[in-house]
Amino acid sequence: MINQNYFTMSDTSGTTSGELIERLNKKTKGIIHGDYSGLEELYPYISENKGQLGEFAENFVLMVTKLEAREFDLNCRIDELREKNNALVLLQKQRTEGSVVFFSLLTIISMFTFIIEILRVVNPDEGFIRFIVFRGIDLLFLFTALFFIFFTRLPLNQFGLNLNNWKNSLSESLGFSVVIILLMLGIKYLAVQKGWMDGSQGLVNFRMLDWTFLVYILIATLQEFLARGVCLTSIERNLSGKFSVPAVIILSALVFALPHMTFNLGFAVWGLAGGIIWGILYIRQRTILGVSVSHYLIGTMAFLMGFIG
Repeated sequence: MINQNYFTMSDTSGTTSGELIERLNKKTKGIIHGDYSGLEELYPYISENKGQLGEFAENFVLMVTKLEAREFDLNCRIDELREKNNALVLLQKQRTEGSVVFFSLLTIISMFTFIIEILRVVNPDEGFIRFIVFRGIDLLFLFTALFFIFFTRLPLNQFGLNLNNWKNSLSESLGFSVVIILLMLGIKYLAVQKGWMDGSQGLVNFRMLDWTFLVYILIATLQEFLARGVCLTSIERNLSGKFSVPAVIILSALVFALPHMTFNLGFAVWGLAGGIIWGILYIRQRTILGVSVSHYLIGTMAFLMGFIG
């Protein structure tokens, strides 16, 4: 039992209990505010004093150390629970976003089915009607894309509207476009030699160029924003797994090829092939700049060579 004179007497080292009480009071106030530092100031009372004063200081340090350890463990558990809660919130957001993507694609496919049926009634060979119908499909995709962007509230640069690595984007897309155009020229030459295609206007009929090719610059850019920037990105955000990248590219290419069915099956096949190519480029570039230029060049040359149109 502590002697009643303990708090006024000095121990063998000359350290008074009053000094210890003063330091303990200071440390206690710090601990109340979450400050566990400065316990080393009590070490002299432990090492220099062998009596009740040293034992008191040692027990206090051990108590505070355990309290700090428990508080640290509690904070770790709170951080872990917070991370799990954030993961659940993100999962719920992804599920909701996935539902919006599914709803958007279902809406597009359903509307497209109606459009195909309408084209069976009207004259599909009428150029102006085809132009109106095709632009109507573009508007359908655009409104769906704007709805998705508004719902997710993501910045537009997440959908390819940026100039990130624009030099690499242009150089890669232009190089790939040149290869594809040369390949098309080779195919056209062989087809003319075999009599499968008309070569009376040459391999490339530049006389077909008119104002519509200026409009096509905007159309190609819009289509790349919709097909790659919005469609591919939105599908990619909601797919995971080993084969998610090729699945995203193929699925977005199929959605891109779908409107081309308003012309003919061959046009849709070209759209599918182009969608896969530009999907790969977009995955590498993450901007619609390069793929839009490539889309315009390849699409224009394919039309002038007679592969589409």
